[in-house]
Amino acid sequence: MECEYLADGLTIRNERVLNDSGGTTFAGIDAATHPAFPFDNPTTYHVWKTYYDCYWQPLYCSELPSPVGEVLFIQGVNQGQRIVSRMLQFACNDYGSHLTVDSSIGQQTIRACWTPGINPQDLAKSFLSKSKKRYEAIVAGNPTQKKFLNGWNNRVFQIRQEFQLD
Repeated sequence: MECEYLADGLTIRNERVLNDSGGTTFAGIDAATHPAFPFDNPTTYHVWKTYYDCYWQPLYCSELPSPVGEVLFIQGVNQGQRIVSRMLQFACNDYGSHLTVDSSIGQQTIRACWTPGINPQDLAKSFLSKSKKRYEAIVAGNPTQKKFLNGWNNRVFQIRQEFQLD
């Protein structure tokens, strides 16, 4: 199954990749996390609704400084809410916050992201660095995942390029 987004010419395919822990995946939405998603007949609305309800809203992306919210959202779809929440909390702590790392975005984490003196671009870079290290740790712990490492690293590279984080 394919779904083409005519506005930007992007084609997204339903993928079934051997050893992918998420199982069937469409536009980053995996069957392990989203078993009710209509993988046999996805629409743009289904993708948007899943992104919004399962990532954008629960991660409070609109309440975070740019580009932190956007980067958190993109990586949240790929790595999951709790993991990216934890990495963001660690990134905030790298800049002097004293957050309890509880893997949940709440008002304390949001305030920490807005702390004067924390540059949002630098915070996003720190977060992405943690994402990249996590990908490497996944492969170190499970070598069958190595086939995904280049794609994961390319994702981080493309995010850095898109948000001018170099």
